[in-house]
Amino acid sequence: MHDELGQILTSLKMKLSLLFRQIDDKTKNIQPHQISEELRSTITMIDSAVKRVRKLITQLRPELLDKLGLISALEWHVQEFSGNTNIECEFSSSSEELILGQEIELAVFRIVQEALNNTAKHSGANKAIVSIEKREKEIVLEIRDNGRGIAEEKLKGEKSFGLMGMRERADLIGASLQIWGDIQKGTTIRLLIK
Repeated sequence: MHDELGQILTSLKMKLSLLFRQIDDKTKNIQPHQISEELRSTITMIDSAVKRVRKLITQLRPELLDKLGLISALEWHVQEFSGNTNIECEFSSSSEELILGQEIELAVFRIVQEALNNTAKHSGANKAIVSIEKREKEIVLEIRDNGRGIAEEKLKGEKSFGLMGMRERADLIGASLQIWGDIQKGTTIRLLIK
Protein backbone atom coordinates (compact mmCIF):
# COMPACT_ATOMS: atom_id res chain seq x y z
CA MET A 1 0.00 0.00 0.00
CA HIS A 2 2.78 2.43 0.96
CA ASP A 3 4.49 1.88 -2.42
CA GLU A 4 1.36 2.64 -4.40
CA LEU A 5 0.49 5.76 -2.38
CA GLY A 6 4.08 6.95 -2.63
CA GLN A 7 4.01 6.61 -6.42
CA ILE A 8 0.72 8.52 -6.70
CA LEU A 9 1.94 11.37 -4.48
CA THR A 10 5.31 11.54 -6.25
CA SER A 11 3.59 11.76 -9.65
CA LEU A 12 1.33 14.55 -8.43
CA LYS A 13 4.25 16.47 -6.95
CA MET A 14 6.28 16.16 -10.16
CA LYS A 15 3.33 17.28 -12.30
CA LEU A 16 2.68 20.35 -10.12
CA SER A 17 6.39 21.23 -9.91
CA LEU A 18 6.65 21.14 -13.70
CA LEU A 19 3.58 23.35 -14.03
CA PHE A 20 5.02 25.90 -11.56
CA ARG A 21 8.31 25.97 -13.47
CA GLN A 22 6.46 26.60 -16.74
CA ILE A 23 4.46 29.43 -15.16
CA ASP A 24 7.59 31.01 -13.64
CA ASP A 25 9.60 30.74 -16.87
CA LYS A 26 8.84 34.03 -18.66
CA THR A 27 10.43 32.79 -21.90
CA LYS A 28 7.87 29.96 -22.25
CA ASN A 29 4.91 32.33 -22.66
CA ILE A 30 2.50 29.71 -21.35
CA GLN A 31 -1.14 30.35 -22.20
CA PRO A 32 -4.00 30.29 -19.65
CA HIS A 33 -5.72 27.42 -21.50
CA GLN A 34 -2.53 25.33 -21.16
CA ILE A 35 -2.53 25.93 -17.41
CA SER A 36 -6.21 24.98 -17.25
CA GLU A 37 -5.54 21.74 -19.13
CA GLU A 38 -2.69 20.82 -16.80
CA LEU A 39 -4.80 21.59 -13.73
CA ARG A 40 -7.71 19.51 -15.08
CA SER A 41 -5.30 16.63 -15.68
CA THR A 42 -3.96 16.97 -12.14
CA ILE A 43 -7.49 17.01 -10.70
CA THR A 44 -8.23 13.81 -12.63
CA MET A 45 -5.12 12.22 -11.11
CA ILE A 46 -6.21 13.32 -7.63
CA ASP A 47 -9.71 11.90 -8.17
CA SER A 48 -8.19 8.61 -9.27
CA ALA A 49 -5.87 8.62 -6.25
CA VAL A 50 -8.79 9.22 -3.87
CA LYS A 51 -10.68 6.26 -5.39
CA ARG A 52 -7.59 4.08 -5.09
CA VAL A 53 -7.02 5.08 -1.46
CA ARG A 54 -10.66 4.29 -0.64
CA LYS A 55 -10.29 0.88 -2.28
CA LEU A 56 -7.07 0.21 -0.34
CA ILE A 57 -8.73 1.19 2.94
CA THR A 58 -11.66 -1.09 2.17
CA GLN A 59 -9.25 -3.90 1.44
CA LEU A 60 -7.50 -3.34 4.76
CA ARG A 61 -10.64 -3.30 6.89
CA PRO A 62 -13.68 -4.24 4.85
CA GLU A 63 -17.10 -3.61 6.33
CA LEU A 64 -17.74 -7.33 5.95
CA LEU A 65 -15.24 -7.97 8.73
CA ASP A 66 -17.36 -5.91 11.13
CA LYS A 67 -20.79 -6.76 9.76
CA LEU A 68 -20.58 -10.42 8.76
CA GLY A 69 -17.48 -11.71 10.53
CA LEU A 70 -14.09 -13.13 9.68
CA ILE A 71 -15.11 -16.10 7.54
CA SER A 72 -17.32 -14.04 5.18
CA ALA A 73 -14.66 -11.33 4.96
CA LEU A 74 -11.97 -13.87 4.04
CA GLU A 75 -14.23 -15.53 1.49
CA TRP A 76 -15.01 -12.12 -0.05
CA HIS A 77 -11.34 -11.14 -0.18
CA VAL A 78 -10.31 -14.42 -1.80
CA GLN A 79 -12.98 -13.96 -4.50
CA GLU A 80 -11.90 -10.35 -5.09
CA PHE A 81 -8.27 -11.39 -5.30
CA SER A 82 -9.07 -14.13 -7.80
CA GLY A 83 -11.13 -11.78 -9.95
CA ASN A 84 -8.50 -9.04 -9.91
CA THR A 85 -5.47 -11.24 -10.60
CA ASN A 86 -6.76 -14.15 -12.67
CA ILE A 87 -5.13 -16.47 -10.14
CA GLU A 88 -7.52 -19.29 -9.36
CA CYS A 89 -8.15 -19.09 -5.64
CA GLU A 90 -10.07 -21.40 -3.31
CA PHE A 91 -11.26 -20.73 0.22
CA SER A 92 -12.34 -23.28 2.81
CA SER A 93 -13.28 -23.13 6.46
CA SER A 94 -14.14 -25.79 9.01
CA SER A 95 -16.61 -23.35 10.61
CA GLU A 96 -19.26 -21.06 9.20
CA GLU A 97 -18.38 -18.48 11.85
CA LEU A 98 -15.34 -17.82 14.02
CA ILE A 99 -15.38 -15.16 16.70
CA LEU A 100 -11.82 -14.43 17.71
CA GLY A 101 -11.93 -10.80 18.82
CA GLN A 102 -11.39 -7.73 16.66
CA GLU A 103 -7.60 -7.56 16.99
CA ILE A 104 -7.09 -11.22 16.07
CA GLU A 105 -9.63 -11.12 13.24
CA LEU A 106 -8.00 -8.04 11.74
CA ALA A 107 -4.54 -9.61 12.01
CA VAL A 108 -5.76 -12.81 10.31
CA PHE A 109 -7.43 -10.84 7.53
CA ARG A 110 -4.33 -8.69 6.91
CA ILE A 111 -2.02 -11.71 6.90
CA VAL A 112 -4.21 -13.37 4.26
CA GLN A 113 -4.26 -10.13 2.29
CA GLU A 114 -0.47 -9.73 2.39
CA ALA A 115 0.17 -13.40 1.61
CA LEU A 116 -2.06 -13.22 -1.46
CA ASN A 117 -0.45 -9.93 -2.54
CA ASN A 118 2.94 -11.66 -2.34
CA THR A 119 1.55 -14.56 -4.37
CA ALA A 120 0.45 -12.15 -7.10
CA LYS A 121 3.69 -10.13 -7.09
CA HIS A 122 6.39 -12.73 -6.66
CA SER A 123 5.30 -16.34 -7.09
CA GLY A 124 4.27 -16.76 -10.70
CA ALA A 125 1.46 -18.96 -9.36
CA ASN A 126 -1.80 -19.63 -11.15
CA LYS A 127 -3.52 -21.11 -8.10
CA ALA A 128 -3.77 -20.31 -4.38
CA ILE A 129 -5.66 -22.00 -1.56
CA VAL A 130 -6.68 -20.28 1.68
CA SER A 131 -8.03 -22.42 4.50
CA ILE A 132 -8.89 -21.78 8.12
CA GLU A 133 -9.62 -24.59 10.51
CA LYS A 134 -10.64 -24.68 14.14
CA ARG A 135 -8.97 -27.55 15.96
CA GLU A 136 -9.27 -28.53 19.62
CA LYS A 137 -6.89 -25.96 21.06
CA GLU A 138 -5.91 -23.82 18.09
CA ILE A 139 -6.95 -22.09 14.89
CA VAL A 140 -4.86 -22.96 11.83
CA LEU A 141 -4.79 -20.57 8.89
CA GLU A 142 -2.95 -21.70 5.78
CA ILE A 143 -2.25 -19.94 2.50
CA ARG A 144 -0.62 -22.04 -0.24
CA ASP A 145 0.25 -21.30 -3.84
CA ASN A 146 1.66 -23.36 -6.69
CA GLY A 147 4.30 -20.83 -7.72
CA ARG A 148 8.07 -20.95 -7.85
CA GLY A 149 8.45 -21.24 -4.07
CA ILE A 150 10.07 -18.65 -1.84
CA ALA A 151 13.83 -19.07 -1.53
CA GLU A 152 15.43 -19.56 1.88
CA GLU A 153 17.45 -16.33 1.62
CA LYS A 154 14.26 -14.34 0.96
CA LEU A 155 12.74 -15.71 4.17
CA LYS A 156 15.65 -14.31 6.17
CA GLY A 157 15.80 -11.02 4.27
CA GLU A 158 14.95 -7.94 6.27
CA LYS A 159 13.91 -5.94 3.22
CA SER A 160 10.68 -7.84 2.67
CA PHE A 161 8.13 -5.52 4.27
CA GLY A 162 5.32 -7.96 3.48
CA LEU A 163 6.94 -10.83 5.36
CA MET A 164 7.97 -8.52 8.20
CA GLY A 165 4.41 -7.19 8.45
CA MET A 166 2.95 -10.69 8.62
CA ARG A 167 5.43 -11.69 11.34
CA GLU A 168 4.71 -8.54 13.36
CA ARG A 169 0.95 -9.11 13.14
CA ALA A 170 1.38 -12.71 14.28
CA ASP A 171 3.55 -11.58 17.21
CA LEU A 172 1.00 -8.94 18.23
CA ILE A 173 -1.69 -11.57 18.69
CA GLY A 174 0.61 -14.18 20.27
CA ALA A 175 0.41 -16.51 17.28
CA SER A 176 3.18 -18.34 15.46
CA LEU A 177 3.82 -17.86 11.76
CA GLN A 178 5.62 -20.42 9.62
CA ILE A 179 6.65 -19.75 6.03
CA TRP A 180 8.37 -22.19 3.71
CA GLY A 181 8.85 -22.72 0.03
CA ASP A 182 9.38 -25.73 -2.16
CA ILE A 183 11.24 -24.74 -5.32
CA GLN A 184 8.89 -24.91 -8.32
CA LYS A 185 6.11 -26.29 -6.10
CA GLY A 186 5.01 -23.19 -4.22
CA THR A 187 5.00 -21.37 -0.93
CA THR A 188 3.05 -22.14 2.24
CA ILE A 189 2.26 -19.71 5.02
CA ARG A 190 0.77 -21.14 8.21
CA LEU A 191 -0.53 -19.13 11.15
CA LEU A 192 -1.20 -20.97 14.41
CA ILE A 193 -3.41 -19.19 16.94
CA LYS A 194 -3.69 -20.83 20.37
